[in-house]
Amino acid sequence: MWCVALEKAAWVRCMKRIAPTLFRQVCGAVSHAHRNLIVHRDLKPSNVFVSAEGGVKLLDFGVDGSYLHGRRAQQRRRRDFGGT
Repeated sequence: MWCVALEKAAWVRCMKRIAPTLFRQVCGAVSHAHRNLIVHRDLKPSNVFVSAEGGVKLLDFGVDGSYLHGRRAQQRRRRDFGGT
């Protein structure tokens, strides 16, 4: 599956063959994150890891925690003031 140690023309042919599969996997991973209300704030090639088996993993989501901090503060206010 991998395009390693090939001459340039063979490498280009190989990449044309496997790139659509990798792209579909990246799109599937992004879609899964979005369905779970997670946004990848820095999607670029260096944040896509391809395993030896050909599986794609997204790296470095850049989550800053501000959403979580806001949610915790809201929960504290509810607890402290008896709100819902």
